[in-house]
Amino acid sequence: MITITEALGELRLVEKKLEKKRNGVQTYLCGYTEPLSAQGGSTKYVASERESVDALMDRHIAIRIAIQESNRNESITIDNEGRTSTQTIAEWLTWKRELSNNHRRFLSSCIQRIEQFRTDHENTWHKQKQASKDLDQNDMPTPEEPKLLVHADEKELRDQLADLDYQLERLDTALTLHNSTVTIDVE
Repeated sequence: MITITEALGELRLVEKKLEKKRNGVQTYLCGYTEPLSAQGGSTKYVASERESVDALMDRHIAIRIAIQESNRNESITIDNEGRTSTQTIAEWLTWKRELSNNHRRFLSSCIQRIEQFRTDHENTWHKQKQASKDLDQNDMPTPEEPKLLVHADEKELRDQLADLDYQLERLDTALTLHNSTVTIDVE
């Protein structure tokens, strides 16, 4: 039994070992001489290293499967200012990896779009009003400024963006604690 944090560390070590063994196989895969004759030959070395690569890949898969099983079975509750949300870790990770970044960009884009529209409106209206004054020497009435319509609650958008950032921070903290305390059995 190892903690998920230890398992994730082992995965990084397995990847480094895999890279080293693959490079070793590539080095002695073919050539004009037999550099490893004293050790039993390059053919024996390449076969042995390829077996090691297979074993390391099996270990990698076993660790990942054990982590995934734990993530499907364990839940985390995130408290966001009195609103709690409980999901399995697998669900949280899917949300974080596949949805949260796009949703953050969407909320930011909505806020920026409104701000840009408002700025463009003010600049355009100011130019039109100035042009009207410059052209209109006969005291003609100045055209009425068109009403700017925003079809979303800007404060709500900003609050949702702040909540999303807070939720991601809380999730990272909860995952770190979970990974350091929950043990898995890697077969």
